[in-house]
Amino acid sequence: MHRHLWVWAVLVAFAVPAAGRDDKSDKLVPKKFEREVKIKVEMDYLLYLPKGYEKGDKDWPLVLFLHGGGETGTDLEKVKIHGPPKLVAAGKEFPFILVSPQTRRFGWDPDTLHALLDEITTKHKVDKDRIYVTGMSMGGMGTWALAASRPDRFAAIVPICGGGNPTDAKKIKSLPIRIFQGGKDPIVRLQTAETMIKALKDAGAVDAELKVYPEAGHDSWTETYEDPKVFEWLLKQKRAAKPAEKKDEKVSAKDERLAAPPKGFDAKRDGIERGKAETVEYDSTTVGIKRNAVVYTPPGYSKDKKYPVLYLLNGIADIRRVGRRHRDGMDEAGRGRRHSRQPVRRQKTGADDRRDAQRSGREGRHSANSLGQARSGVRGVREGSAQRPDSLR
Repeated sequence: MHRHLWVWAVLVAFAVPAAGRDDKSDKLVPKKFEREVKIKVEMDYLLYLPKGYEKGDKDWPLVLFLHGGGETGTDLEKVKIHGPPKLVAAGKEFPFILVSPQTRRFGWDPDTLHALLDEITTKHKVDKDRIYVTGMSMGGMGTWALAASRPDRFAAIVPICGGGNPTDAKKIKSLPIRIFQGGKDPIVRLQTAETMIKALKDAGAVDAELKVYPEAGHDSWTETYEDPKVFEWLLKQKRAAKPAEKKDEKVSAKDERLAAPPKGFDAKRDGIERGKAETVEYDSTTVGIKRNAVVYTPPGYSKDKKYPVLYLLNGIADIRRVGRRHRDGMDEAGRGRRHSRQPVRRQKTGADDRRDAQRSGREGRHSANSLGQARSGVRGVREGSAQRPDSLR
């Protein structure tokens, strides 16, 4: 069943209005603007109601399925390619309401998904203590983000081959979580899932598990969704009471992995303190590898005080510069070639021969036009004349 969603949301906007009659001229006067505005969010989705739904007033569990990047667009039929919608389309019956939305752009917006859930829970018989989220790849990332935005709304989540943010672990540590990941996934690496499960355990999660399919690539969802035990476990979970909030613990010094400060930075110059710059190594949850970042702190920095943060991202030129280093042979073999000044030659192709011939032809024409008498002599020789032209004797 296809459904179309129209939801109105209320926002409050702040701005500085034009000066009124009572404002002083030639002055910057602070003003405050407040007004309710309505924005419309729109989303298409597939709705599956379980057998027996029409009978009685029973509330049913709800599973929200988020598709991957390949199913993005406006064709709802694409949502049936993978996951629970694929199984339903093939005739499988589920004992729960299945909602399968489609995003038109890459990524999932938690606010829009919450609006969709508000719409479904209002119009249908939904057990609000048994709302679950699952997704694959991009949908796995959306599952993590949606759960972190309002963890008290869900009973359990099942993200599949989608990276989460380890800093969200404290928000969702009370949720039952089952992570599924392919051991040979070239897109979302195994290290990404391992980093997330570690963050959850470190945050105090007691019901979070990671299952790895050693030989699976990116497609770890087919085997997961075809396993009935996954849904059996899911339907046993119920939303728990919201736990009491605790203050964030300070990061201890042993958790900071610092290297030497970058070259060319002086902590003090001309008697003026310039702060401190350090190179910090961190785990990238997006690509699953270790990366470095330079962190600058101002003079007198204290961890007990909050500071504004400026993020500076490198441009494409920096990436190209690194690429050129690799192409120019910055490894040992490359340096040896450059130091010995031995050019690296490649085998000529047919295209190279044709280019050379055209270049020779252009140069020949240019020389002929410039040498006047020599042009006649060259023509005579080319035509097979045995006599050498007088101009060349």
